[in-house]
Amino acid sequence: MVQKELIRTVDLGPFKHIVDDGLELRKGAFECMDTLLDSCLDQIDPSYFITPFLLSGLSGVFHKSPVLELGENLVYHIESFFHISGVLAV
Repeated sequence: MVQKELIRTVDLGPFKHIVDDGLELRKGAFECMDTLLDSCLDQIDPSYFITPFLLSGLSGVFHKSPVLELGENLVYHIESFFHISGVLAV
């Protein structure tokens, strides 16, 4: 989940840049989930373990964020393994 206290705005003259200090931690968490899917999917239930964290991790993520790309890869991974589509379709 994106923690608002880890996001700050930096003034760069006439421009403002948004810095997310929690980005690396979230990226690591998504990479960990991807490793779990690759190595021991037969021992975990994605709907119980991965999907809730995936949804909360993607909420509030900026457009074109590396975390968003990792999350989308996890969704495709889950969809392809279980032969389903539209996991995140709302």
